[in-house]
Amino acid sequence: MYKMIYTVTAKPGKRAEILEAAKPCIEATRLEPGCLQYEFYACSDIEDKFVTVECFINPAAHQTHGQSAHFQTLKPTLDANILGYTMELIVPAIA
Repeated sequence: MYKMIYTVTAKPGKRAEILEAAKPCIEATRLEPGCLQYEFYACSDIEDKFVTVECFINPAAHQTHGQSAHFQTLKPTLDANILGYTMELIVPAIA
């Protein structure tokens, strides 16, 4: 299992644009054969912050997602409307 959390900081006022552009990518990602989980959250207390929780069967499946048409369609909107992001790979702390 390959699981990660992305925290994205959008440019001020770009929340609605990002959410609208992300919808088709979220739906398509959840249908990818290697996707186990894909959740996209908008922070309730910080308007310009988003968090995604992603889980794929392995790093190759995540790489395939990154090259998918639906992600590549979303990428220009993200590139134009975010200030930055962090990505953390996570593993269960207790098995």
